[in-house]
Amino acid sequence: MFPPRTPAHAVMDARTAVIGNTGVTTSPPDAAPFTVQAVVEEQDTGLILDIEPVLRPPRESYPALVRGMQQQRQRTPGEVLARRGKPLRFLAIVHDLGQDPSCREEWITGALDNVLRHCVQYRIRSLALPLLGSVHGRFNGMRFVRLLRKALREHNLPYPGRLWLIVREKDCEWIARYLERGRE
Repeated sequence: MFPPRTPAHAVMDARTAVIGNTGVTTSPPDAAPFTVQAVVEEQDTGLILDIEPVLRPPRESYPALVRGMQQQRQRTPGEVLARRGKPLRFLAIVHDLGQDPSCREEWITGALDNVLRHCVQYRIRSLALPLLGSVHGRFNGMRFVRLLRKALREHNLPYPGRLWLIVREKDCEWIARYLERGRE
């Protein structure tokens, strides 16, 4: 999903800060600074959010689809599901579309902890991570970066060794400077 693309500005725009044992590189979505083994995707309790919706013709009848949706298990906010693929996909459940607001800080904190646990379990050396809560919601980017820095300091394990923090190009500089400063 995120193969390394290196346009001329990618190498110059990427900045890395070391937090705990992890090098965090800020870079926009179209300028992957390195190849990743896993990518985190923001998701909701019903697993219906998607970055790029794909419409496929149904393979089942309409009543069978409705029954399947009614029987689907709702996921717990903060939970992270691993899905096969290259790269491996970690679905971070940070939204409950039945609640207002649909995203909460404690869910993001739980998801970050679970993502880092999955990195150890699957020995993920390189990870791509968006600003959780802001892909499909309005969670404050600065608050997310603080939560990430705190989680990485507390985690302090060898996985992941490199983390690509996927941010808008206009936000790369201030986030990188903030991470480099190293204060709460």
